[in-house]
Amino acid sequence: MHDVRPNQKTQSPSARHERGRRSRFLGRAAGGCAMAALLVAALTAPQAAAADLGGGCGCGDGDGGGHGGYAYVANSDARTVSVVDTAKNAVVGTVSVPAGVENIAVGSHNERAYVTGGAGSDAVSVIDTTRRSTIRTIRAGQRPEGVAVTPNDKRVYVTNARSNTVSVIDTATNRVTKTLRVGRQPQNIAISPDGSRAFVTNLLSGTVSVISTSREKVIDTIRFTTPAAPFDVVIAPDGRRAYVSLGLGTDAVAVIDTREAEVEDTVMLPEGAEHLAVTPDSRRVYVTTGFGSDGVSVIDARTNAVSGYLEVGAGTEGIALGDGGRRAYVTAGDSAPATNVVDTGTGEVVATVDVGAGPNRVAVAGGGS
Repeated sequence: MHDVRPNQKTQSPSARHERGRRSRFLGRAAGGCAMAALLVAALTAPQAAAADLGGGCGCGDGDGGGHGGYAYVANSDARTVSVVDTAKNAVVGTVSVPAGVENIAVGSHNERAYVTGGAGSDAVSVIDTTRRSTIRTIRAGQRPEGVAVTPNDKRVYVTNARSNTVSVIDTATNRVTKTLRVGRQPQNIAISPDGSRAFVTNLLSGTVSVISTSREKVIDTIRFTTPAAPFDVVIAPDGRRAYVSLGLGTDAVAVIDTREAEVEDTVMLPEGAEHLAVTPDSRRVYVTTGFGSDGVSVIDARTNAVSGYLEVGAGTEGIALGDGGRRAYVTAGDSAPATNVVDTGTGEVVATVDVGAGPNRVAVAGGGS
């Protein structure tokens, strides 16, 4: 269950999954092939050094889950959102999102969900989670990708990959009130638990932008000592650390001290690093492999070392935690129209839920109707 696996690139997922994931990533990069090649060359040596893991050492995703919550799965190819009852592990509703589906975030009160349109779009769709219907479409920048809601549900932050900006949306009016310029091709965004700052991964700039939400401006830029294409970002619930997956070919996650806005460590994984989730107690970080095998790496946040590996199968794309971190909801991406429910204690897949085509990101929230 929690055995740490060696770095074996020959153990890749199905050819369809591999082609689909690489195509999607390089499509995001829009010319990032040179960056990808540079990353692979630059990080081969340290990755090999970190491969000897045989002996092993040891939020944004919501706290709802196995007891009366809902998981919302963004189905990119189907342009729908599947509503999964986490107590029943069954789809109880499907919401059509004609403007496009890439990523999803749910407000803390589970009243609204916000869905970015992704490639070929400038839209953010608003879903009423009670009525389970799309009620509004907001124009943001070009190719909206990442999305996050502030803890008080008053603002939504959206990364616009083609515009190199972040849109700030007032949830009371459903209008963009501010547009902030960040790095090149911003991908994902996370907001600190106190709502004071937002961290944005800039894929082609190789940086993370730090935004002050009160001043509505970029106040810092975090750079990496080795070539990186920062992709996903999450912030631990205690607010002390942010975790950033460093992109194609790196198999690494950077650990950022949020107070100093600087990298304090880098964790090399046995396989790829795609999307991230942190447990409510801030002690473990779960990382989907993306381009590697169909599993999830587990990082011990106290030691910044890989402590386990969950065999999931059927592709691993997005991930969210529920039931106090005891359940992981892992989407299969291009591999299958499915979301696997994993018991994080035993590492077993306890359910496979059929959802729409191309399940990408997933968000978990408690309550609802």
